[in-house]
Amino acid sequence: MKPTLEDFLSGSARWRGEHRGIQYELSWHGLSDYSPEGTWCYYIFANQEEFYPNDWAKLRLEREDRQMLGKSWHRHYSYDNFPDLDPHCGWTFGEMTIYLGRDGKEYERVKVGCDYAHLWDRESGFWQGRQAVEQDAKRSIDLLCEMFPTRRTRCAYSGRYDDEAKFYTAKNGRQIHIDCEKEFSEEHWPTWMRAGEAA
Repeated sequence: MKPTLEDFLSGSARWRGEHRGIQYELSWHGLSDYSPEGTWCYYIFANQEEFYPNDWAKLRLEREDRQMLGKSWHRHYSYDNFPDLDPHCGWTFGEMTIYLGRDGKEYERVKVGCDYAHLWDRESGFWQGRQAVEQDAKRSIDLLCEMFPTRRTRCAYSGRYDDEAKFYTAKNGRQIHIDCEKEFSEEHWPTWMRAGEAA
């Protein structure tokens, strides 16, 4: 059974996308006394594999374990030094996790985000919707790409990252690593062949 509209409005939802090779996530958190129109947020993800070492050093977050009110401990990742990519009213969330790359090695992933639940959002009537929030997320990604124009490319077929020179553009418009080219033929996955080749 599908959730009712009441269930949905009291819960939360996420939408994921990719812009210029960088993943992003939009989220909407349900109605509450604190936020009578719900709360929109967006997050962008930076993967260590995509950035060269000197650039990655400028993006990674430092872990800070803190004791709250002298009782419980909380793990915090400081986003204070993360580049200013014009997030809505500043970054309000940061997290760093480890993931397993397609090459079997572990890599870091940074997630930073911002929310639309500030006093001035409330005073302006929480006018933002999904389209406006998504536009802001893409603008932050554009600024990240301008700041770090030389990045590794991700293969749309294998998920592998490598230098841009080792990729070709397929008929379907995707970037494919040259090591994967032998996987495609006129009989098998012809749209993944090099653009300009006969299908």
